[in-house]
Amino acid sequence: MNELCVIVFFIFIALQIFDVVSTHLALKRPGIVEKNPVMRRLMDAIGILPAMIAVKAVTILIVSGVYFLTPALRIGAAVGLGIASVFYVVVVVNNFKNARG
Repeated sequence: MNELCVIVFFIFIALQIFDVVSTHLALKRPGIVEKNPVMRRLMDAIGILPAMIAVKAVTILIVSGVYFLTPALRIGAAVGLGIASVFYVVVVVNNFKNARG
């Protein structure tokens, strides 16, 4: 079970990276806008890439902290990351579709 938890953790991390790349590509196209109002404001304030990297870095730090520093929560964290990963797959696929036009 521990190996599966590690795999889920790294899938989640990979999806965060794909989200940055796919969002950045999609937002280069005319008419495509960030739908998350909080993220959109941050992007307007500091730029698309800096905002995405900052948010993803904080997300990865928090998830890593919970995952690695609290072994008792590891299975629960892996389940949560698995559920979140399904959401991120949908987001990333949609972003790449928008990037292609």
